Amino acid sequence: MQLQEKVLVAVAQQLLRGWRTAGTGIVVAVMLAYTHRHSISNWFLGSWLSAFALLSIALFIRWRAKKDLVLDSDLSRQVIVENMIAAGAYGLVWGTGSAVLLAYGGGSGQLMVLLTLFALSIIILFGASYHYPTFLIFFFLSVGPSVPALLFQTVPGDRALAVLMFSFIITMCMLSRNLNRMVMQSLSLRFENLALVEELTLQKEIAEEASLSKSRFLAAASHDLRQPVHAFSLYLGALATIDLPQSARSLTGKLSQCMHSMEGLFRALLDVSQLDAGAVRPNFDVFCVATLLDRLRVEFEPQAQAKGLKLRVAPCSVLVASDQALTERIIRNLLANAVRYSDTGKILLGCRRRGDKLRVAVYDTGIGIASEDQPRVFEEFLQLGNPQRDRSQGLGLGLSIVKRLAHLLELHLEVRSRPGQGSVFSIDIPIAEKSTRVSTADDAPAVSAAGLAGRTIVVIDDELEVLESSRTLIEAWGCTVVAAASGEEALMLLENFSEPPNLLVCDYRLTGSMNGMEVVQRLREEFNADFPAILVTGDTEPERLQELESSGLPVLHKPMDPSVLRQALLRALM
Repeated sequence: MQLQEKVLVAVAQQLLRGWRTAGTGIVVAVMLAYTHRHSISNWFLGSWLSAFALLSIALFIRWRAKKDLVLDSDLSRQVIVENMIAAGAYGLVWGTGSAVLLAYGGGSGQLMVLLTLFALSIIILFGASYHYPTFLIFFFLSVGPSVPALLFQTVPGDRALAVLMFSFIITMCMLSRNLNRMVMQSLSLRFENLALVEELTLQKEIAEEASLSKSRFLAAASHDLRQPVHAFSLYLGALATIDLPQSARSLTGKLSQCMHSMEGLFRALLDVSQLDAGAVRPNFDVFCVATLLDRLRVEFEPQAQAKGLKLRVAPCSVLVASDQALTERIIRNLLANAVRYSDTGKILLGCRRRGDKLRVAVYDTGIGIASEDQPRVFEEFLQLGNPQRDRSQGLGLGLSIVKRLAHLLELHLEVRSRPGQGSVFSIDIPIAEKSTRVSTADDAPAVSAAGLAGRTIVVIDDELEVLESSRTLIEAWGCTVVAAASGEEALMLLENFSEPPNLLVCDYRLTGSMNGMEVVQRLREEFNADFPAILVTGDTEPERLQELESSGLPVLHKPMDPSVLRQALLRALM
């Protein structure tokens, strides 16, 4: 429906609502008739009131017939025409009655009639503001006859009143015209705004659907790609347990390096998906920042030296309150970024108190960032210093992950930089009270390197390459492996087992009627034992990650390094 048609329908709807109260004017007419019962004939007064009643009944019946109709352009025009006819009939009845009452009534009676006409004019001014012709028809027919009725009186004061009424009519016409323009502009603006909102909503829905389609495609593609990469990584792990010639070991080492790079890219994508899905929940605790800084110094000093950079980590022993692992992840990403984009000079990791916060900042003498690009450096896949998209420099997700983690931990993140003069990235961490217990690395249980040999481990995965590579690797660690492609096959293979397996490693997405969580529950019920289980997944969809997080089971993400799988098995068996 076009804008003009919408405005037309709105005008008709507003006028139609006024038909409900058309009969209220008869109350005022009865009062006037009663006041003039001694000066005006009862026949005229009765006829006048009867005309009021008939018109009111007719309009009420017409309103009842149309009130539930859905108006279109044609019906709206019909309502407007009928409204003008009704306004003319009402105006004629009012005008005839008021002219007779003014001509033959007394002084007090004239005053009542004039006050009634004034009040009636104000009411119709706003009531008919949606349609100027309706106002003119009613106003001229109802108030207009009062001018000649007063003008032809012999009393000089009545002629002055006639001039006053004429001026009043002109003024009201001008006011009504201006009010009608304002109302029509308001209606037009309202429908234009509604049209804009609808258009924006439609475009938003289109953009969201496109984003969802892209996300679904990326999730599906990521899941499918992770399977052979994961199998390849496990086969490499199994190959490393074999005594190979030197030339073969050299080749295997290069393959492992390529595998680590690929795993790093997948891990970065997974981190973004987990943070967006809300699957990462911070564990706030109090820790000494000195331990964190020392670990990062040991990790990044060799990388900086390899590029000819000097890395300096300023000592700091302040206690802070945050998630230690996630905070370390933020600073690690900032340091990695500084090393990656600095070719000469030095990098400084330092701390400074700022009120009740500790500002941890990474200073570098790298290429710097232009002011117009600084708000964009936290966007996904953006690499200002890597236009050729060199994969050795990552995917451009490091700072995007930093931003998400800072938001999750409610830490203020800031960047200051000048092209050619380096950059400063900083976060503000709440300082903890000294009396608070400090979390240390000793709080975590130690994982023994031994303990896998002789264990029975059930591996379930519907990807045959992954299943076979998992079997090969875990058997190389001295375990007995029961490999199944589905939950139903696992139940069948374990039928003759009198004791439950030591551990279950199950892929989440399986063929058959059960997913990984359901398989774990079914096998535990079958053996009536709560033996340990690990879920493995290649999914990155936010809903799936949230579901896995809520399972309460350890979750490993494909692809993974064999050492990660080994440590997970050892922890589960403790």
